[in-house]
Amino acid sequence: MKLGDKLQGNLLYHTLTVCIMFCFFLPVASASITSDSYWNIIIVQDETHVTLTDISNKLNDSKLIKNWGNGIWTASCIYSKNSTVYINNSEVTELRMTGQKGYTRILYGYNNNDKFKIHDVTITGWNETSNTYEHRGSIYLYNSELYNTNFQYAERINIYGDIQGIIHNVTTYKTRDFWVEGIKNGVIHDIYIQDSSGNSGAAFYVKNTIGMNIYNVKVNKTDRVGFYVFNSTGGTFHDISTWRSGNYLTPQTGYEGIVFSSGRYNYGYNLSVNDSGWSSFCPGGAEDGSTFRNVSVFNAGHNGIDIHPASNISVYDSIIGHSPSNNILLTNGNGALGGCNNIYFENLTLLGGGFLIGDDVHNVTVKNSIIQGNGNTVFNSSEIKFQNMTITTPPGYAIENNVIKFTYIKDGAYTYNGTIIDSSVDRIDSSKAINTRIINTNFSRFYSCNDAGIYRYLDLIIVDGTGTQLPDVTIDLVNEQDESKASCDGNGIQKTHFLMYNGRTCLPINNRAESPAILHIHYENSSYSETYSSKATITTPDGRTVSLSGIIPDSSWYREDPNVPTYTITAIIPEDSTSPQIIGFAPSTENPFNPGETKNFRVWTDEPLTEMDWYVDGKLVSEGSLNYTWTITKDESVIKFEGSNANGDVSKSWDVWGTGNNSSGMIVFFPENTLLFKNTGESVYFNVSSSRALIANWFVGGKAVLNDSTSLTYSWDTAGVYDVNVSGSADTDSFSNTWKVNVTEPEEPPSENKSIIMIIPCENVAPGAQFDLGIKIDPSTSINGAQLDILFDSSMVSASSVTEGDFFKQSGSSTIFNSGAIDNIAGTVINIYGYILGPLNVSTPGTFATVNLTAGNRTGIAEFNLSNVLISDASSKSAPYTVTNTSVLIDTAPVMDPICYLKSIDEKSALTFKVIAKDADGDELILSASDLPDGAEFNTESGNFSWIPAVGQAGVYTFTFEVSDGYLTDSENVTVTVNKLNNPPAIDSFEPLDGSSFSEGERIGISVNASDADGQALNYSIGIDGIEYSTENTYVWETDYSSSGNHTIEVAVSDGIEKVTEQNNIYINNYHPRWDVNQDGVVNILDITIIAQNYGSTSTVKPYPRWDVNQDGVVNTQDLTLAGYHFGETVV
Repeated sequence: MKLGDKLQGNLLYHTLTVCIMFCFFLPVASASITSDSYWNIIIVQDETHVTLTDISNKLNDSKLIKNWGNGIWTASCIYSKNSTVYINNSEVTELRMTGQKGYTRILYGYNNNDKFKIHDVTITGWNETSNTYEHRGSIYLYNSELYNTNFQYAERINIYGDIQGIIHNVTTYKTRDFWVEGIKNGVIHDIYIQDSSGNSGAAFYVKNTIGMNIYNVKVNKTDRVGFYVFNSTGGTFHDISTWRSGNYLTPQTGYEGIVFSSGRYNYGYNLSVNDSGWSSFCPGGAEDGSTFRNVSVFNAGHNGIDIHPASNISVYDSIIGHSPSNNILLTNGNGALGGCNNIYFENLTLLGGGFLIGDDVHNVTVKNSIIQGNGNTVFNSSEIKFQNMTITTPPGYAIENNVIKFTYIKDGAYTYNGTIIDSSVDRIDSSKAINTRIINTNFSRFYSCNDAGIYRYLDLIIVDGTGTQLPDVTIDLVNEQDESKASCDGNGIQKTHFLMYNGRTCLPINNRAESPAILHIHYENSSYSETYSSKATITTPDGRTVSLSGIIPDSSWYREDPNVPTYTITAIIPEDSTSPQIIGFAPSTENPFNPGETKNFRVWTDEPLTEMDWYVDGKLVSEGSLNYTWTITKDESVIKFEGSNANGDVSKSWDVWGTGNNSSGMIVFFPENTLLFKNTGESVYFNVSSSRALIANWFVGGKAVLNDSTSLTYSWDTAGVYDVNVSGSADTDSFSNTWKVNVTEPEEPPSENKSIIMIIPCENVAPGAQFDLGIKIDPSTSINGAQLDILFDSSMVSASSVTEGDFFKQSGSSTIFNSGAIDNIAGTVINIYGYILGPLNVSTPGTFATVNLTAGNRTGIAEFNLSNVLISDASSKSAPYTVTNTSVLIDTAPVMDPICYLKSIDEKSALTFKVIAKDADGDELILSASDLPDGAEFNTESGNFSWIPAVGQAGVYTFTFEVSDGYLTDSENVTVTVNKLNNPPAIDSFEPLDGSSFSEGERIGISVNASDADGQALNYSIGIDGIEYSTENTYVWETDYSSSGNHTIEVAVSDGIEKVTEQNNIYINNYHPRWDVNQDGVVNILDITIIAQNYGSTSTVKPYPRWDVNQDGVVNTQDLTLAGYHFGETVV
């Protein structure tokens, strides 16, 4: 798109016819006024004050100018040369410009001394031959006055020169251009341009100016750019609006609304563009250092704001709506004009979509902005920061597009150093990015990621031993696993050294550069991530230090408000002491504690401890660690740490108050009204709720219909009066409530005789969400108009708009529709009506109107009713109708966390877990369980479940846990397999009995008898003095004369799973030794002779005879030797 700046046409060769309507005459002074009939020009020279009447009287030449009695007509160009020519309502009401078409210069000045003073007149381009309007004549003004003047069908209005005169209150209609060029420090205001068809490329064109102040400009309908500022410096432009620069429905018309190009340090505010054929607001073309506020863009034909390229541009407090390409585009384009760098946005509202930033764009910051609809895409750029940005997904938009993407469209063209701070977005995609920092941002998941870090704000307080905060300290942070992945400040800039002015790390609102954020998780790619810990070293001005290591952030550190810490670490400068000291603890009791969430309680000490115990409300819950993670379960608890070593003891307590836990215990019944009127077939929803555990049973007409449920939905097929009763108990208190329901047959006329007007039912809506309700008409006869009011509960919802449906447009006819008057205090929209223009009617069902509403923060059932309904039939008479109203549940269903539990346990083994649920609305939640096995216990207040299956309870069990907010529920089934418990074998008998005695040489029979309740095969083992002798259940021990003494006999019985053992102790007497052959107590010649008498004999049967002293079955020299060795001994 190019704007021409060359003047076309010729100063001479053209004519002007001026029709003067006299109001009154002024005295005529002599004037230096000449003419040149050859060139057809009137030259006014060196005159300080001359009027058209003066010119006519001076020349007295009817070929050039003539008084016709009812006006003065001239056929010449008037050239003010070093003069001042007055044209105003003192003598002229309308000045008509004739002559040839095109850029005919009719009123012309050449420099700042060639002046015209024009005011309170109408100047019109005119075809004298056909006596009709036609584009004729241009006006070139230097240092002139132009105000309170209307132009029609003029070719161009040009304001030139270093010095500008007075220019204001100018209206143009079907005039081609309003051109301002070369002026310094001028003021132009209150310019209204209607139906412009500019030749210069813009309806209002500002070029090569310095310090201009242009305001209150309206451009309505042009086939060119609406307002264009080119190569201008230091100007102020405000309250500028354009409407229909081209047509956004026909983007090929290709023209912008407001353009700033090639200028410097301009300031614009209150700029509005509606309906542009191409992009709407375009500070580009190498514009540099300019600032814009309160920009409003709707119905763009391409991009809402289009910046390519430009540098050092700031845009504040603006709203951009539903642009078909991108609400905001930033791109370097071809890079020929210096790039796209240092762009700043703050306080934006973008409806329908966000940013597209790409092709070598650098240093962009977007702060404090809201996007409703699709998110942002960044490619092939660097240093792009989104801070305090919220992206929501209104109805009609896909959740997967609620995303911030750092990507590329060309292979290898990565986006570097993207930063997201204090924002809320559903998803983040950093798949084609390097060094993405995500600081204190709420998002559900990554699409994919590459080299992305999750950072959490660190809130740290430094105190001395008395608890006094220490000012002017410093904190140094080190990543304990990888120092290259360092901390950063609240702006996302890598930094490890921070100042703590008042003894506490700075909050982002006070000083982002000194507000530290430490790395929580770093994602190398979508499949690999690593969690990091940091070490903080705090140094006081006098050189004292304390270091806290192993600081690991978690998700509980997230701050919905970045300036309200959720997890605070207190560091303590240690004192001189021989005992251990606590040098740090977390969290602070100032932090929020919400029931159901977890907090990591921990302490740091200056010495290792040998004993470390954690207590909750006096009960020991953990041992051996300096930290304990606790799930907050009630309003008030005391968390205590006790530790010690050989040098002494330390302790720390937290008195914690939960926030948000409602423990009133009130029992609430719904509906509140106990007398109800319903039609047959119409369902009624009943509910009882409390923070306490409820057991509720339901009765209809005295008959039990549902047990152990907090809600009942019921309908009746037969008219009558019915009692609905709920009764049960809450803890130890009983309750009962009865509703009386009057059920009648609906008194409906035949459908062919009565039209139906209804509010189309809507499913439940989340608090704060927008939703639509359609009003449908099903006519029983031909109709051509309808009116109605809508009544709603203003404490539950608010209405924002009413739009026409397709009902009356079905025939293709024109319609009139009034959206009514919305009163969100009274809860009404009154006087909604619509009708067909012309003799047409409709008889086919359709949507008459759609009401756009926003749910409030309360949960509950919002009723919607139609009243004052009037339907006009084809004869403009009232048609009969029936009304069907509706209700909408305003609520977000509670969500139960996945239950973690053992899927398989044995009989007599404990199964415990906790059921946790959350509710986005903050509703009081009610937990319940069904189909619990015998012996199982479930605490509906704490969510704790416990069960020890008894012997005989083997099998598969499925039971259900449910959470309800009084309206909606969530549930999860738990399936547990209980394994049958093995019965170990039992030893029924074991011989010899414990304590039995035997003599050497006796045969000792060992036996064991056992049984198994499960009937399993048994294995045996018999051992003596630790040595296994048999794997059978019996064994015979052949003792000899070496067997005397105490012995242990052990038997073991196994069923292949478990083994049982039993031991018996026996004694074997030390009988006469073998060398006392005759057993007389003395070893002498008598024993020797017995051996000698049997010398050479053998024996094969045990026990061998005593003269076989060594018991080897042969009596020989060895037996004599043994007896001889002991000769003379006395046996006791």
